Amino acid sequence: MKNLSPAGKMVQRRRGRPRVESPGCLRARILSTLKERLDATGEIDLSMDGIATGLRMSKKTLYTIFDSRQDLVRQLVSLVLTETGGRIDAIVSADERLAQKLSRLLTFLSLVFRRMDSDLGRELHFRMPEIWRQVEQFRERKLQENVSKLLEQGVRERVIRPGLDRQLFLMAFIAASQALIRPSTLLDETRSPQQVVLQLLTMMYTGIMTDAGREEFFTATRQSTSA
Repeated sequence: MKNLSPAGKMVQRRRGRPRVESPGCLRARILSTLKERLDATGEIDLSMDGIATGLRMSKKTLYTIFDSRQDLVRQLVSLVLTETGGRIDAIVSADERLAQKLSRLLTFLSLVFRRMDSDLGRELHFRMPEIWRQVEQFRERKLQENVSKLLEQGVRERVIRPGLDRQLFLMAFIAASQALIRPSTLLDETRSPQQVVLQLLTMMYTGIMTDAGREEFFTATRQSTSA
């Protein structure tokens, strides 16, 4: 294609070479695409053949970026956990009442636990126990960090009983979440992930709240679920 130069002469425009995507950018694009599909449907083919086909690339290209299928899954899980941790921290640190924070956590954690009730969650739980242990360690760490902050806020707002043994409550909450929020439990189709989360939060938190705190919590959750 020809254009006029600043001097008015005809010049030949050079046809540029196709840009080659760097390994780092390609890795980020692959993981981001897989996470988007996981969030949208929960159903993704975790075989290298299936992933390559879904991304319209060769399996050979995948193996230039990831050492193995397990390496790909581990990096995908790391991305999901990083995003999840950031979102939870943002909710807990927001300038809001405890009831509003619990309502927002309910909505977000329902999405998180739908991921567990997915191809990825089942793959980790039943076939990659070492990565599943990382997920449980992450969950326990986040619970320890954030449940304590929520309890302190509740006491300040006088919606949680001040005499509560916070350490005992935290231990019970972690044990309950690890027992209930896992693929083997969520395979029970009589309960959706959202119902499990709602029942867990309701049982654990309303039992330690004052009457005013319970009323505020139920009002916030009703508004959230009807929105």
